[in-house]
Amino acid sequence: MADVKISALTASAAAVAGTEVVPAVQSGVTKKMPIKDIAKVGYQDILTESGTTKSLVLTDLGAWIRFTSATAVTLTVPTNASVAFPIGTTLNGLQAAAGQITVAGTPTVNKPTGYNAKTRAQGSAWSLIKVATDTWDLVGDLEVTP
Repeated sequence: MADVKISALTASAAAVAGTEVVPAVQSGVTKKMPIKDIAKVGYQDILTESGTTKSLVLTDLGAWIRFTSATAVTLTVPTNASVAFPIGTTLNGLQAAAGQITVAGTPTVNKPTGYNAKTRAQGSAWSLIKVATDTWDLVGDLEVTP
């Protein structure tokens, strides 16, 4: 493929799976790498959410999601039919204020036994990892089940 500006490429209607190969130039040599490897460079956009509800969307990919609400927050994980995140997607964030985050939605959300699908306190970090079509793993500083 000849060098083409990104703005000249045709947009795809299909979701990106992460296995697509793109060219990258390193030290004057063009190399090919899967899109999912590009995401491993260690950079995250900062997305600040001040509301009390948030449904995850594809534009959340690559972002560190900070919830700054003083009251409880509901974070909804959509079904694959609604938002087709690729399997292997990892979404990360933080309860940056007093509003405890509850993870909700109809896909299966696995969490450690003895813990709720809620952050524990202000400063608690969380991660959601999509492990199957409608199955996610929730890990982080979660609230202990009483």
